[in-house]
Amino acid sequence: MEGDRFVNTLRFIVTVAAAILLVLLTADDAGFGTVGGTGHGQMAEVALNSEQMYEQNDEFQETPAMMAPGGVNLIWNESLGEWSTVTSDGQTDETQAKQPEAQPAVEQPGTTAGEAAAGTQENNVGKEPQKIAYITIDDGPSRDITPGMLDVLEQEGIKATFFVLPHGGVSDLYRRIIDEGHEIGNHSYSHVYTKLYNVSDLDAFIDDISMAREYIQDNYDYQTTTFRFPGGSMGRSAAVLQPRKQVLDEMGYRYFDWNSDAGDAGRGADKSAAALTRNVIDNTQGRERLIVLMHDAGDKVTTLEALPMIIEGLREQGYVFDVLRNYNTPAPNN
Repeated sequence: MEGDRFVNTLRFIVTVAAAILLVLLTADDAGFGTVGGTGHGQMAEVALNSEQMYEQNDEFQETPAMMAPGGVNLIWNESLGEWSTVTSDGQTDETQAKQPEAQPAVEQPGTTAGEAAAGTQENNVGKEPQKIAYITIDDGPSRDITPGMLDVLEQEGIKATFFVLPHGGVSDLYRRIIDEGHEIGNHSYSHVYTKLYNVSDLDAFIDDISMAREYIQDNYDYQTTTFRFPGGSMGRSAAVLQPRKQVLDEMGYRYFDWNSDAGDAGRGADKSAAALTRNVIDNTQGRERLIVLMHDAGDKVTTLEALPMIIEGLREQGYVFDVLRNYNTPAPNN
């Protein structure tokens, strides 16, 4: 009897130990409690959206301190969900950080950038993603450059997004942009940083954006729904950006930065047409949604020369083209 009791006890201990070991192995495989693992751990990592990352890096946003090779500051580009490089004068550098990304997340009213990206990726499950490039052209229109750009876009059958300013004497160019099916976006009325980004004067920002919207609405009967911060939203402190995001949301705007910079602004860079083309074509890896920044101010001659080459190069990589108001909608066939 004593021998049987000992054997039964031993069997019970072995069974319990095996069950405990099985539970531990299953939990380890599933990644429970580990951000770097799979299963729930990976979900925890993915759930950290760009809003949370922005808040965690708020001090870094105020005074960028992370340095890339060559002494270029790296900043977190909140609206696109990636690191970007910024020169010492605060302008986005021509070479964007080459971190592959499936989708650039863009703010939508009532939706964080991380949620927008997650929703886009979820909708593409089981489908071959359509590569779309959004040509965006800032600071015009100008008599010297804009007509040539419109000619190129018409010849190529492409629609672009023009973030315009209230220039005088070019009403026909505003009208042509609209009549040819391009999008006009609000880029502010003044384009003056000290006015738009004064942390203690939100009313100045509201007035400026409202004046730009009314200028386009009253003169061209066109309602703008997209917005681009002059200089971009990247690198601006939460104290400046968050209340302005709320204003844009209340006004019905989505704001867009960029994840591809032609490099025709700023100082000290090669601005030949070949260089501007390379800046775009050579930095597309992992980007199914490519938002290209260029300008049509009166001195952007090489930008006009580069535009057809950029379009050709992106087409060779399988991109089609669309305007930003259609961001995250079914892809066009052009």
